[in-house]
Amino acid sequence: MAEPLQLEIRKLNIEDEGLPPIIKFKLDAVFRGQGFTASGMTGRIASIAKKGSYWPLNIDCSTKGASAKVEGLLDWGNSPPPAKGSIELKIDDIAGFEKLMGKSLGLPLRLALAATVKSSDGRYSIEPLKSTIGDKRGFRKPRHPYRRKKAGRESES
Repeated sequence: MAEPLQLEIRKLNIEDEGLPPIIKFKLDAVFRGQGFTASGMTGRIASIAKKGSYWPLNIDCSTKGASAKVEGLLDWGNSPPPAKGSIELKIDDIAGFEKLMGKSLGLPLRLALAATVKSSDGRYSIEPLKSTIGDKRGFRKPRHPYRRKKAGRESES
């Protein structure tokens, strides 16, 4: 039998913005023993089922060493829901992200992903997908092993 998952909510603020029908939120929570935060805005829950009514979504999430951002519009009144938006994921230290996911992901390097998501005729596409793997900081061009340092010239007086 699978172990039940627990979400500990330390703090949750929700504000209804009125018009346009938007809800802003801030969440500070713990999942699988890993703290994380999420903040942003969404459409009202009651507007999800309205066909042809795009539901806005703008969410930033972060945990130690990783962050994610999702922006876009979904039409939950259709199946599958038409969508358009963007996704960004940045991982500087994989340990916190792996703890949230509940398993080792085997990523030894820093990682950044960004993509635009679109849908039409029930099919989703991600274009373009941009990625950065590793980090240029700290890398130096290797010195040729046979090259000697140039000696400084001394001036005669």
